[in-house]
Amino acid sequence: AARQASAHIVHIDRYRSLKRNGAPAARLQQELDEIKQRKDRFKEAMNKARALIKQGIADPALGLDNTEFARLTEELPQVQSAQNLLDETLDDFLKKIRDDVVIAPADMIAMQEHITVQRGIVTKEINDVSEIIDNLTRASANEALRIETAALRYTIGITLIAAIVGLILAALITKSLVRPVQQLVASTQQVRDGNLDVDVRVATSDEISTLADSFNHMVGGLKQRDLIQKTFGKYVDPRIVKTLIGDQSRTLSDKLGDRRRMTMLFSDVERFTDLSERLPPDKLVAFLNHYFEAMAATVREEKGIIDKYIGDSVMAFWGPPFVEETEQALHACVSALAQLQALEGLRVRLPELLGQQMDLQRLNIRIGIATGEVTVGSIGSETQMNYTVVGDAVNLASRLEAANKLYGTRLLIDEATWHMVRRALETRYVDRVRVVGKQQPTRIYEVIGAYGSIQTAQAAQARAFESALAQLQSAGDSVGVASARAAFEDCLANTPHDKATQLMLARIGGFEQKGLPHSWDGVWTLNEK
Repeated sequence: AARQASAHIVHIDRYRSLKRNGAPAARLQQELDEIKQRKDRFKEAMNKARALIKQGIADPALGLDNTEFARLTEELPQVQSAQNLLDETLDDFLKKIRDDVVIAPADMIAMQEHITVQRGIVTKEINDVSEIIDNLTRASANEALRIETAALRYTIGITLIAAIVGLILAALITKSLVRPVQQLVASTQQVRDGNLDVDVRVATSDEISTLADSFNHMVGGLKQRDLIQKTFGKYVDPRIVKTLIGDQSRTLSDKLGDRRRMTMLFSDVERFTDLSERLPPDKLVAFLNHYFEAMAATVREEKGIIDKYIGDSVMAFWGPPFVEETEQALHACVSALAQLQALEGLRVRLPELLGQQMDLQRLNIRIGIATGEVTVGSIGSETQMNYTVVGDAVNLASRLEAANKLYGTRLLIDEATWHMVRRALETRYVDRVRVVGKQQPTRIYEVIGAYGSIQTAQAAQARAFESALAQLQSAGDSVGVASARAAFEDCLANTPHDKATQLMLARIGGFEQKGLPHSWDGVWTLNEK
């Protein structure tokens, strides 16, 4: 009721202000509607209160003082009567405002004082009701406490009897159960800590014995799974092993044939045949093991997957779910640069590791990297499968690895890879080629190093080569070919040992002898696989 009176006055003041400021009729009506709704809600609340009081008086199970309820019944009409008088005064005040009646200051003061007195009466009536409700609440709480105390005493008595009986029975059963259960608990803790060399022996033939036997079978299965994972992990990347063994929600056939955008890497040892002829079989195997370990470490550090070792070659790939698709190409290129760096250290350490003096200055590797959509998953027969990738990008990476020999480079990447790493690595545009088995041409780039890691002169030479190459690729006649020759000869003067420049000059020599092909579009077909 107090809130109702305050809200009523607030809305009258707001209505008065809006009317004085010339507010639209709809806005004024909104305030009047709000006043009526609040009065209706008050009446509805009073009706609900009367109904609840009648219900309380009629329900003896509540155990409440009916005298207090009777007082409450008498007080509620007085609250409503006082509230109605206050509402009538406020409504009269509102009517004068609506009718634009000019109220003298003295009358305004008198009216405000009258409203204040009536609000005080409403407040007093509400306080009387609140006092009665407090008395009823305390009485109800005391009755609830009495009932709760009685129930608690009864519960305590029953619990004590049950506890005594339970202790007697527990003493009889525990003696036969505690020892094997404690043994099972201790063994379980050992398994949790990683110790699978536990074996629980129970002499009884009850459920504990069955549980112990099941526990031993479970530990045996864990040992077998751990052994399989450790052994299999030496042949397949542990992350793949975890995926294949751990994901029991999908069958093997469900894991086949996913199409994903991946980045592939092929690396190969130059002149490996010559090296193998100079080493006995045991030293050759030792060399390959040390070499593959050094190369595999760079792949693992960059979150890549070793797919397979093919003779002296390494095939690896990057992509989801093992690495983010936006980062896979950069991880592959950083791994390739790390392989070239690791080779330098391997040259120094190999004679000592092999126990044989040998000249390894010519030991070198070639690397090709390509990015594209491939099929990835478990591929093979029913009896033997391999988690691998297949597709054009795989073949392209292999062709780029071999193309290093033609261009005199060590690390070539395709155009798709270059777009993903060009802001992080220093590169040189080497050629636009069409490889065997692929009709779509691609630009290929030599990776020189990390961005900002090369000298200014080296960067200038790379740009000069790219400029000369652009002239050759866009040449439409002998004049254009001659211009490209001059540009490449300038490059050769600054980098006399650059095989890519020598290759382009040799290509130009062929054009000068046989003429520029009519279908020349700047694309060179690599016929060698």
